[in-house]
Amino acid sequence: HRVVRELKEHLVVAINANVVFDIVDIANRFSKAAKGIVGEKELAFSILGQLPSPSELSEDGMYTLGAVVDRVEQTYGGALKRLEKKWAGPQKAA
Repeated sequence: HRVVRELKEHLVVAINANVVFDIVDIANRFSKAAKGIVGEKELAFSILGQLPSPSELSEDGMYTLGAVVDRVEQTYGGALKRLEKKWAGPQKAA
């Protein structure tokens, strides 16, 4: 999970550059590299947790974010609900 946290800056740059990437594939590769110690789904959701809030993005960035999240949602389900909850959290405190 430490490696995933270190990806945050790169994920934000990719989304701001409108690069659609496959979190499911990345999680699969990380899980294989970790010899299955950490499951794909757990890694995918950990990577999702590093994504920026849509409020921090341009309109194009929001579309890119949507495409990235959609792939995880199609594979595992519940991805969008988790992110919406995460993104709503800080706003409730404000």
